[in-house]
Amino acid sequence: MPYFLKKFIKRVIGLPLELYRGVIVFIFLFKRRGEVKNFIVKPLSEVKPVLIQGMFRSGTSLTSSLVNELDIDFGFNENLIQAVGKSKELNPKGFYEHYLFAAISRYFHKITNSSGDNPPSEELIKKIKWTDINWKELVWYSVVVVDDKRVSFKNKLKMWDEFFTLGFKDFIKKEFKSPFAIKMPMLALFSELMLQVFPKGILLVVFRNPFSVVESAKKITRNSSFELYQKYHQHLSVLDTKIIENDVFYFSYDNLIEDPKTSVDQLYNFLNAHFQLGDNRQKAIDKIDMSLFRNRPKKNINDLPNNIKILYTSMLDKTIKV
Repeated sequence: MPYFLKKFIKRVIGLPLELYRGVIVFIFLFKRRGEVKNFIVKPLSEVKPVLIQGMFRSGTSLTSSLVNELDIDFGFNENLIQAVGKSKELNPKGFYEHYLFAAISRYFHKITNSSGDNPPSEELIKKIKWTDINWKELVWYSVVVVDDKRVSFKNKLKMWDEFFTLGFKDFIKKEFKSPFAIKMPMLALFSELMLQVFPKGILLVVFRNPFSVVESAKKITRNSSFELYQKYHQHLSVLDTKIIENDVFYFSYDNLIEDPKTSVDQLYNFLNAHFQLGDNRQKAIDKIDMSLFRNRPKKNINDLPNNIKILYTSMLDKTIKV
């Protein structure tokens, strides 16, 4: 079938669905116009989430699955981004990403005229404030404009209804069991913003051999490059110097491949120091499916551009040893 015909059919069929979503969301926002207009996100100093950070295709999903097996919650399953369609080929075990923070991350990128593969500058990120969020615009953008079918339309509206009805504090309390984690690669460059609302949050920075990340990221973006890798990890690699009051743990995906038991022990010891967990390390190790490890690095890190090699080895040096 010719491309123009496919595009025409898609538009004809898709338009009624877009109109349907738009009408429903318009009514939803109109009914809650007062709550939405005056909605405020205040810092939650009484909770301590694990903020899992890292560039996409760096192993954050696998790491999140291990964290989950160690009894760290990620929220209700109906509000987590599901592995469906083409995304199932990339992450067959799931994403562990909560829709609320996916929507917020997309909005941050929208107002900075950026994207996950074209991140904003550090200077622009510093200018963003939570009070800049137009929640009406955010909901419309995340539900109507961005049609992410990995979360159902019904569940999106249900979540926003609870969010505005309960307020940020009570929504987080209801949605997440303690202890809990928030994983969202698109929020990796907005770590300090996340710590503004979760001032006691601890950061788990997941990183991977640059050759592997760049190769894997090519599956989802043409902008995959060492330059993109540097933009993400240069920001993440200095977090411990910028937010000294928060614990930052660097977790190597490559070390996990080579020695799963030692890596899981490291991860457990770090989390257990904060939350006093039961010992589910063997369950986490059993969760690892070695057949899913793809794009193992075939090149020596000495073949990397010098700035990338220094960046990668500096993060390796920061990993906690058992």
